[in-house]
Amino acid sequence: MKCPTCAADTKVVRTSPKVDSYAPVKRERRCLGVSAHRFQTVESEPLTLDQIGIRRSDSSQIRPYSGGELGANLRRSLMLNLSNTSTAIIEDVVRGVSANLLRNYKRRHQRLSGAERGGHSNLRVVVSDTFIAELVENELDNDSTRVQLVLYALAIRGRHGWSAATDLLQWLQKRFVNLHQPLPAVISPPRSFQWSPPMTMHLPTTVLKKNKRASTPFRYEQFLKSIQYALDGRPGAEETAKMVAAFVLEGLRGQSVIHSTQLAIGVLNCLRQIDDIAYLRCAVVVKNLDSVTMIADETRELMLSPSPRLLFTQPDPKLVETGEPMVS
Repeated sequence: MKCPTCAADTKVVRTSPKVDSYAPVKRERRCLGVSAHRFQTVESEPLTLDQIGIRRSDSSQIRPYSGGELGANLRRSLMLNLSNTSTAIIEDVVRGVSANLLRNYKRRHQRLSGAERGGHSNLRVVVSDTFIAELVENELDNDSTRVQLVLYALAIRGRHGWSAATDLLQWLQKRFVNLHQPLPAVISPPRSFQWSPPMTMHLPTTVLKKNKRASTPFRYEQFLKSIQYALDGRPGAEETAKMVAAFVLEGLRGQSVIHSTQLAIGVLNCLRQIDDIAYLRCAVVVKNLDSVTMIADETRELMLSPSPRLLFTQPDPKLVETGEPMVS
């Protein structure tokens, strides 16, 4: 560094200890010229994304920020494997979040404890995963329809607090003023019933695709995975997805050739009876709800006309031998 007075070279004579890992470095420098001028500098090293940690709100665990991990989370949250949404939106959101994170991390940074510094020596700052979610929502808010924003909110808040249609409708009315209406009174489901899967599951052989003459073999794992997307983050999601698959396929018993819409409608109807959040995520994609107004209307109708509650149970030993489903 050159002396600002005489332009001679300088040397560092003292460096003050940093208050925080992200704080600038204060140095005292002396000019190497004849006059030996002294001056102070405040220097900071540019922060890079790999030096930012994300603290999980549910466990306080810390992991380095990763654009690739964020992109994978977005694909699940927006259910891109089941919708016609372009994957370009993922790249745009990740790029925007990464840039805003570097610009705004100081507003929401958290301190690393001594133990955390030891386990993450490469990290300089930490932010919460809720801050990352806010940045993602800000990026998705730029979309004209805001449908992707609602899908993301359902996914993220469905993992941490949301359990019923009321939660989504309250959030929609708060976020979008034009949707504000008195909330419908909560109506209890008309009844509930139990269902237990038969001992042997019915598996179709052929699936006819929508708007296509070609058919494809039925693949159970692919069908199960599509249900898991809707239930991602919900309590007991893995086991529930298997039960939903069995319930839908049992309704198609005796049909070796089925249409893809039979599967989609079967899953949608089943989810409406067991989980409001998973149903609404699935409904946005299957029904192609392309505006927040349509999503709000769907949510309100779910509250006003709830489906009977479906409770999954394990097979009754007395009925396993016959392979009959248990309904009560």
